[in-house]
Amino acid sequence: MENNDLKDISQIESSIRKDPSFKITEVVWLQITKDDPTIICASESHNILHLPKQYSMLKKMKGVRNRYLPPVTVNLQSLPKLYNFVLPIKKEKKANLLDMCKFIPLEYREFYYNLPSKV
Repeated sequence: MENNDLKDISQIESSIRKDPSFKITEVVWLQITKDDPTIICASESHNILHLPKQYSMLKKMKGVRNRYLPPVTVNLQSLPKLYNFVLPIKKEKKANLLDMCKFIPLEYREFYYNLPSKV
């Protein structure tokens, strides 16, 4: 994943349903498929016996039971970037990553050395 992959979705945010039972901080596994990008499958456990829950991102029609508004079609490439710069990481996190560089192959170390960090 690169900086260009992070998109600003504020222009389509009003068309997305925010399910109050979906807690991203409690999820350990997340899936959105190309076949149906209006559904988020999420699991709070790595246990394969616990089936993931499905959450609809479609807004419900007001006054109509079990009916949803049609999905908004968006070309992701047309959405603006969320950040125009690489986000810095905490100084302590960078120190930990640099400490682990002795276990990382030489060709990948430059990436970690060049990570921006907060002062």
